[in-house]
Amino acid sequence: MWSAIGFALGAAFAIAAPTVQSAPVPVRAAIPFLGAACGAVLCDWMLQRAARRRMARITSELPTVLEFLTLSLTAGEGLLDAIRRVARTGSGSSPASSAGSLPRWARAYRSASRWPRSATGSTMPR
Repeated sequence: MWSAIGFALGAAFAIAAPTVQSAPVPVRAAIPFLGAACGAVLCDWMLQRAARRRMARITSELPTVLEFLTLSLTAGEGLLDAIRRVARTGSGSSPASSAGSLPRWARAYRSASRWPRSATGSTMPR
């Protein structure tokens, strides 16, 4: 989508700009493709920037989340209940993302706890 927008803006610029109209035809034909490339690069740059910001927020929240998880486990809650409590009471980006994936993780945790142990100690489904 970003490339299409860049292509459209480049085409509009190549057609409407008076300084470009005097340029050779190959140059005017290349401008929309240059706009599409700039749109793709801009989209990738914005995605990387958002990812870096989110990772910085998660990194800054990690000590608090781990401390709260430790307190819940020390108080006698099970692992799944402690994670649910942290996900429910948290307010940053890390608890919100864990709350969204918690039901899927909980199903996997419950089914893995029912697997029998083999002689080597690893868990294997029947």
